[in-house]
Amino acid sequence: MALRSYLTGASRLYRRDGFDSVFHRGLEKVERDVGNALPAIGDTLCRALSVRELRGYQSSEDDLTDVIDTAYDYRGYGAYRSIEPMQIRSELRDFVEAVAASDPETVCEIGTARGGSYYVWAQYLAASNYLSIDLPGGRFGGGHSLRRAEFLRDVCDRPDVDQAFLRGDSHSPATARHVEEILDGDAIDFLFIDGDHTYDGVKDDFERYSPFVADGGLIAFHDIVTIDHDPDCEVDRFWHELREEYETTEIVADPQQDRGGVGLVHW
Repeated sequence: MALRSYLTGASRLYRRDGFDSVFHRGLEKVERDVGNALPAIGDTLCRALSVRELRGYQSSEDDLTDVIDTAYDYRGYGAYRSIEPMQIRSELRDFVEAVAASDPETVCEIGTARGGSYYVWAQYLAASNYLSIDLPGGRFGGGHSLRRAEFLRDVCDRPDVDQAFLRGDSHSPATARHVEEILDGDAIDFLFIDGDHTYDGVKDDFERYSPFVADGGLIAFHDIVTIDHDPDCEVDRFWHELREEYETTEIVADPQQDRGGVGLVHW
């Protein structure tokens, strides 16, 4: 129908103004239609090339070192250029080893950002259920688009693994209800809280989602080190409260560092 309408209009234009006018009008339409489609075409191409590039890294992964190297070193294209983790590399390695020792079946990450830590969990752990919660955008590196979530799903896909990506506010009761629906009576064995870094935000995530964690599970926090240059990052304040109440483990590469640090609560 659209083609017929265009040809009818072109015929009238030809009779009125001649071939040159029809040709140039047609060229303008092609340029306009292709131009409108270029962002989607470009993103699709970048995603396909990035998946291929990342799978090349995956083909040589034999151990945890290889998986972590992939997360930090991989470089793709466009919006999928990097999945580099927000954690300090040495801390992430010790962190992953501690989590792997607990052999979690269900993993939930609040704050996936570029996707590096999620990638490491999905590639290295033997879990069968992975759940990511993140805003479409946010501070502290937070937020990922629907297409980036689909990209992570593609590169972490395995036949025996279920993945769910929730793009919403972790503080919302609706998001918590959605998590409960996804769990369907099961518990979270490993909960990683790395989203809102304000005191109220990190406390809300802990109080809202810790009831879903299984007895003997792990709850982890990133950025437990005091960050003087960013007063809005207050994870350390809440972490100090948790240390007074629960059995905890800290993973900090350098006592003098001014960022990072991972804290584990043994639930």
